Amino acid sequence: MQDQLSKCIQSRLPILLERGVVKLVVIDSIAALFRGEYESRETARRAKDLQSLGAQLRKVSQKYSVPVVCINQVSAVVGKRRGNGNISSSQKVIPALGLVWSSLVTTRLMVTRTEHTVQCADGSPAVVRSLQVLFSPHLPNTTQYYIVDTQGVKGLR
Repeated sequence: MQDQLSKCIQSRLPILLERGVVKLVVIDSIAALFRGEYESRETARRAKDLQSLGAQLRKVSQKYSVPVVCINQVSAVVGKRRGNGNISSSQKVIPALGLVWSSLVTTRLMVTRTEHTVQCADGSPAVVRSLQVLFSPHLPNTTQYYIVDTQGVKGLR
C-alpha cells in the first residue's frame, strides 16, 4: 500500500499539479498505512518509511506551492474516570503516528465535533465543529467553529 502511495506522489501527482488541476493534496488516514503493515519489532523500518513519505510530501508541497494535509488518527490517553465510570470530557489525545511523524509536521490542527448543534436555514440541525490550531510557526493558537450543511462549510462567529 505504501509503495502505491509513493508511486502516486512521485509520478501521478506531479502530472496533475503541473496541469493546475490540483490545488490541495489530502491524504486521509495516513496512520492506516503504518499501523497495520509493521510488526512490533519493525519500529526502525517504520520510522524510516515515515520519514521518507514525509520528505516526499514536503518536496511536492514546496516544488508546486501546494498545501498537503495528512489526516492522522489520534489515540486516547486513558485518564481518570469520574464517579459514574465515564472518562472526563477533558480527555487527552495523542497523534497515532507518534514522535517520528510529529517531527515532520509543520502545522498541527485538531478537528473535532462539539456537543452543540445549531439550526440551519432549512430548519435541520447541524453539529457545531471546531478547528483548533495546536502548533504552527506562522499562526496563532486559536479555535474557530463551523458547521457543515447541505450548502457546504460555514464559519460561525
